[in-house]
Amino acid sequence: MLPKKMLEWVVLEDSQYTQSILDNYYIWQNPNGIDFFRENIGYSDKLWKKPRKIDWRCLSTNPNGIDLILKYPKNVDWVGLSHNPHPAAVELLLTNPKKIHWNTFSMNSNTRAVEHILANKDRVVWKYFSANKNPLAVKFLKENPKKIYWKTFSENEEGIDILLQNPKNIDWQHFSLNANAVPYLLNNLDAYIDWYYLSQNPAAISVLEQNREKIYWREFALNPAIFTYDYEALKNRSLQLKEDIIEAALHPKRIFHSVKTEEDLEEMYRCFFDEEE
Repeated sequence: MLPKKMLEWVVLEDSQYTQSILDNYYIWQNPNGIDFFRENIGYSDKLWKKPRKIDWRCLSTNPNGIDLILKYPKNVDWVGLSHNPHPAAVELLLTNPKKIHWNTFSMNSNTRAVEHILANKDRVVWKYFSANKNPLAVKFLKENPKKIYWKTFSENEEGIDILLQNPKNIDWQHFSLNANAVPYLLNNLDAYIDWYYLSQNPAAISVLEQNREKIYWREFALNPAIFTYDYEALKNRSLQLKEDIIEAALHPKRIFHSVKTEEDLEEMYRCFFDEEE
């Protein structure tokens, strides 16, 4: 797992906002937020040693939190888990079918989940299925347009072609959440931007940086793009790994284990102690 850090402009914008993001229960739903907590002292205690501090409804939706979900099964929120596309989460759901919540399960983009959903059409909640980004789900909706609930379908990035062909059906609030809609929102004067939803849109992170006063900071905690790779930490980790490898490779036990003859001993001496000519 590569180390993560919060974007510098988010941190520098206002420490109060930064702290509100980290203390926000939505952060447990952010896939990159979990990785950030794992890498930072202070939050690792909160994450691993105090499971009661976790917002389990939000975490249960998070595919990157699957190890915590499996470690603390009694804390799992089945409404949230029903939305979780991680294969292990879907396996848990399908082996406990009575615990599936079909509102959130209808949005589950895991292919195995979508196949199960389409095999039980009488239980599908089409309002939520319209937001399902799996290609199988979008294909079904294209073939059955009367099943489309345009409000939630407007946020479905995989349905952008259908939406642009039917602009009168677009719900502009939810459309602002659509990652593939950002160029259209910026380049069309008739488009309406809803900053509440746009604050959650990872494809709009550069737009949000230029319009910080319009950000909804609580919802911003849901945006995966507020975190980026921490290359400095990765570099330091690599240096430490290099030192560990060298230390292990040059351990006396390992070196002398390879010495079989007097010639080997002389060669080892030359490698380590002879000056270069």
